[in-house]
Amino acid sequence: MGRTDPVVGYMEPRLGVESASCRLIVFLFLALALVRGVLYSVLIPPWQAPDEPQHYQMVRLIGDLGHVPSLNETCQASETYQVATVLHAEVVQSLRDNRFWEYRHRHLAPDLSDSRTDGEILHDEKLTATIGHPPIYYVLASLALYPFRSSSLPVHLYVLRGLSVLLSIVTVWCVFTVGNWLSLDERGQRSADLTSRTWAATLFAVFLPMHTFMSAAVNNDALAEMLASVTLTLVIWCCSRRFSYVHIITLIVLLLLGLFTKRTVLFLLPLVLGFLAWKSPNQRIVGSASYRPSGNTALLARLVRSLTTFWVAKIILFLVILTIVYILAFDGATQKCWDLPVRTSQLIQADRYTSDAPNHYGIWVLLGFASFWGNFGWMNIPLDVAWYVALAVLTLGAMLGALRGARRVWLARRENPTKCCVMIFCALAVLLVFAQSGASMIVRQMPPQGRYLFPAMVPIALGFTWGLFEWVPVRYHRLGLGVSIVSLILFDLVSMLGYVLPYFYG
Repeated sequence: MGRTDPVVGYMEPRLGVESASCRLIVFLFLALALVRGVLYSVLIPPWQAPDEPQHYQMVRLIGDLGHVPSLNETCQASETYQVATVLHAEVVQSLRDNRFWEYRHRHLAPDLSDSRTDGEILHDEKLTATIGHPPIYYVLASLALYPFRSSSLPVHLYVLRGLSVLLSIVTVWCVFTVGNWLSLDERGQRSADLTSRTWAATLFAVFLPMHTFMSAAVNNDALAEMLASVTLTLVIWCCSRRFSYVHIITLIVLLLLGLFTKRTVLFLLPLVLGFLAWKSPNQRIVGSASYRPSGNTALLARLVRSLTTFWVAKIILFLVILTIVYILAFDGATQKCWDLPVRTSQLIQADRYTSDAPNHYGIWVLLGFASFWGNFGWMNIPLDVAWYVALAVLTLGAMLGALRGARRVWLARRENPTKCCVMIFCALAVLLVFAQSGASMIVRQMPPQGRYLFPAMVPIALGFTWGLFEWVPVRYHRLGLGVSIVSLILFDLVSMLGYVLPYFYG
């Protein structure tokens, strides 16, 4: 239960779970996510998750070189080239030993008499190290790998997979925590029907097969998702509390860590900056007992006060962030992924919008939808079409239910303004991450992948499950929770036992 503010009389959520029962429940959720992640990491053969060879090589290069290599260090005379040559031989041999080509392409590995070097084989397969990508994950992973530096390559792979699993369970905690806050009414009482929705949303994050699959692989997605989830959770937490410069600094640090991890968290930049522009230190959203705007005059006065209070500090803060992003866009070590001006110009090029564009963009969106729910391996183990049709109908129902619930919360915004604020920021996060994914599809001329939506897993999980529960009468919410649990478990079992494991093990 939250703490009642003695001045304004509304509930302030605490950053965590208070009661013993809540702590036990969240512990069970986290333990379940951990066990599932470990199982997936062990059951999936080495190198059979997207981009694992590239990410592993980058981690090893940092560990072997002692610094982050840049694009300018790839000439044959450089130390990076010499270290990479040895690493290429190890990786290609491991790919052969673990039947990478047989699993991914359904053909034999390159013959041992192939005249190409190991580096050329990796280059032709587009499996070279991710030099030029934002470095935070690779630095963290190299530190995690340091105690095992003398171990074999398979041990390295499973250690890094374990790191991803540990990072991913933070997202599960964030989903539960935000849902737990939303279960409190203005008097601080926890609603039983909203608790059922929170549990269903948390289990959605735990049991979504594709989420677990990607969270048990060697990639920078898990860290990007964790940082994005914590950032969104902190933004939501600050909606109902006094806002200090400690919160500002924490948000900025989280945002910059995310930007230096993966570009899929770029959607947080306008969200966080917009929040900071709207929210002033020591300002809070108050309940109707202490704050009732009296017409447009009071609303205008509040707007002017928000724009003028601490505006100098805010401008300086924004300039610092934009300067860092600018440096990130043109720095030699990260230019490959953060060449923002070029990517923005490509978004408006005429050849991106030919007469055939709607057709292939529509197909790519469908492929992205499929890979959100389940298209395993290197996107080469899809489910049957009937599953995607059923999931599309379910998603449509969840979207309509979410709109219905959002309208109800909006109409009751005077009674519970905090919940309305949280709803707005969750909706903005979902819209921004979808817009980002669509823009990336147009710029890169490639189908979007569902994992690029996972940084917004907190609002997606809450919005999806709460939207479905909008169609269930309150008295049947516990039954709805039971149906959700059974459905998620069955879907996970069907995905693993019916598709993934037969593909790899027959």
